[in-house]
Amino acid sequence: MNVSSFLLENDGHGNFTNITPVKAEGLTDIGLVTDAAWVDVDGDKDKDLVVCGEWMPIEIFVNENGVLKKNTEKAGTGGANGWWHTLKPVDIDNDGDMDLLAGNHGLNSIIKASPERPVRLYINDFDLNGSIEQILCAYHDSISYPMILRHDLVAQIPSLASKYPTYDAFKDQRIEDIFPAEILQKSIIKEAFHFESALFVNDGNGNFQMIPLPKEIQFSPVFAIHAEDLNGDNIPEIFTGGNQSRVKPEIGPYLSGYGAMLTLGGKGELEFIPGVRSGFSITGEIRDIKSVKYRNINLILVAKNNDFVEIFKAVRAVK
Repeated sequence: MNVSSFLLENDGHGNFTNITPVKAEGLTDIGLVTDAAWVDVDGDKDKDLVVCGEWMPIEIFVNENGVLKKNTEKAGTGGANGWWHTLKPVDIDNDGDMDLLAGNHGLNSIIKASPERPVRLYINDFDLNGSIEQILCAYHDSISYPMILRHDLVAQIPSLASKYPTYDAFKDQRIEDIFPAEILQKSIIKEAFHFESALFVNDGNGNFQMIPLPKEIQFSPVFAIHAEDLNGDNIPEIFTGGNQSRVKPEIGPYLSGYGAMLTLGGKGELEFIPGVRSGFSITGEIRDIKSVKYRNINLILVAKNNDFVEIFKAVRAVK
């Protein structure tokens, strides 16, 4: 049921061959990938592959003589399953190795996730009609409940209308109450444990420590990250953006983000710079952030869903 990603090899003439089974076996059935980057994570001067996605951790594939070997657990990013949207390699602490910034769902949501109380997605043909259904479950207090409302569930699986003729009959039902154990045992189950957008700090040997970004970044989902030294002090400025408006009304839209700027503080921690100080404040569904240099000035371009591109000018010239 998992979808696969592919590694295609160019013969130098624009002809591509699928070499996934030979050189990137771990990409087969990897799941819903949302971003990827080539970056030397272990300091051996060749490019490794880092992949993120929904219902998965930050996956690390180490390049061993041209073959990508999955190294996620050893690298320390295994178990960090989230709804990861984007990742950005950057040497955040200027120590010569590449760290990883990753945008996640955030914490400002009625849907909460933790290793002890994960969010789960059950995937199955529950009513055996040839159509696959997905049911999202999350914890409330100590019990996991389906997030779907009764009318949506019945519309998806009409056979449940007789079992749940009223909303009162449906309240407090767990997924184990709705479907028999033999059906659930045949389901594909996806789990998420962490929703914080985070920095993964590299120890120089490809081993990472996950550090949540400041609380202001967790106010909304992060879909875009840009990191660049804009003022010549060898410390990258970091810009993030996100939001999501197309969300079911019972969950509510995620529009509490106004873009954000981060920089490295004096104690080596990432510090949030308020918009009144940074000048970087923006509404809407941000989906990408890039910079271009124009007459020795950096322009920050912000792309948004169904909207125009906004442009910010760095006050100080780039050296």
